[in-house]
Amino acid sequence: MTNNASCKKCNRNLPTNYKYKKCESCRNIKIENTKKVVVGTVGAFGVISSLAATINLGGKNKK
Repeated sequence: MTNNASCKKCNRNLPTNYKYKKCESCRNIKIENTKKVVVGTVGAFGVISSLAATINLGGKNKK
């Protein structure tokens, strides 16, 4: 039984018993992009929450 599987994204030939539909390179690219999105989202949330805390605390301490 021959397996002529190829990567869905770049059409690179895959090994016979490869359990994924994309090659290792394409999978790594997707993982890197996901990491960038998560880090950016967490960073933006951190900035927004620190600004909100500064505004809230700054308003209460003024006399």
